[in-house]
Amino acid sequence: MSGVDILDQTTLVLNIHQEILNIQQENFLDKLPTARGATFGHLDHEYEAECHPKTRVALLGEIDKWAGNPMSHRIFWLQGMAGTGKSTISRTVARKLAKSRALGASFFFKKGEGDRAKAARFFTTIASQLVHRLRLPALAQHMKEVIKTDPDIGEKFLKEQFEMLILQPLKRLDHDRRTSSKTVVIVIDALHEKPYRLLSNK
Repeated sequence: MSGVDILDQTTLVLNIHQEILNIQQENFLDKLPTARGATFGHLDHEYEAECHPKTRVALLGEIDKWAGNPMSHRIFWLQGMAGTGKSTISRTVARKLAKSRALGASFFFKKGEGDRAKAARFFTTIASQLVHRLRLPALAQHMKEVIKTDPDIGEKFLKEQFEMLILQPLKRLDHDRRTSSKTVVIVIDALHEKPYRLLSNK
């Protein structure tokens, strides 16, 4: 048997293993209730505006610099009066991050739009995206354990959802030496439209 044959067989085995992981991932993530239309790239966002070329150049450059520097502050808070284009900027940033595979997750709040107007599905939606987008077996396994242990985690207090679905899996991932270091960004838009329930929880 040649080295090429061995390499081809190894690649096939790895691909099959990845497909099995993907199927298992889909199965357990189905148990997490998510907010329809809240994520960037959803059909509902197809005709929503993004920044035109050569506009908001300085601000977008500042955000790019922040996102690309692992030593930056953990949060980039964009604020301004209503109608000043914050959501347009958020969509533009999300698209750029998605193209560079640095978008970990996103959530676009919007009044009167079902679950997008509520905090109840915020953490479950973010958690589901992190598993889908990062494609890290260790993260998927940690999340699977959480959901298996508590199938109703998506109905618990928001603080508990954050700790179990976001904080603990990521902390465990951080201590997993087999996981390569990667900086990703979570884009949250119109947080002010939601809510006291999300903003008031410590």
